[in-house]
Amino acid sequence: MTKIRRLFLAGTAALFALSATLEAQEAAPDRAAAAKKLFASMDMANLLQASMAEGLEPQMAQFKQMGMSDPGVTELKAEMLAFLTETMKWETLEPEFVRIYATAFTAGEMQEMIDFYKTPTGKKAIAMTPKLMSEGMMIGQKAVEERQAELQARITPIIEKHLKPQ
Repeated sequence: MTKIRRLFLAGTAALFALSATLEAQEAAPDRAAAAKKLFASMDMANLLQASMAEGLEPQMAQFKQMGMSDPGVTELKAEMLAFLTETMKWETLEPEFVRIYATAFTAGEMQEMIDFYKTPTGKKAIAMTPKLMSEGMMIGQKAVEERQAELQARITPIIEKHLKPQ
């Protein structure tokens, strides 16, 4: 076995061990409590729902560009939103969000965010987040679409080289 291959395998094993360790870690109780308090202050369940609805807008715009009728876009969006709502229930996602936030922020930092979200600007930031995220995704989508042919030309040889025929 070559030295590079051994190093790669050792590195991969270390990454798996690290990710398993991180997943198994429980959030410190003070951080977990602060994360839950933060999510309550953000009205995270409703923010998630609004973000999902707004997040579909770039896709719906793309279907309209492809010639889908307005009633078709409306029906498609309703079905996709229903699926996302069933799949991404806040009650199911919250424990993982708590873990992520509790790892990224201290309890004090989360309290600072809570204090900010109580201000008029903080409330506006929460209210505007879904719309701003959607608009940002549309900007990114447009940038990629403008260079789609270039992307396709760059990745096709790699895909053909590594994808095994079935």
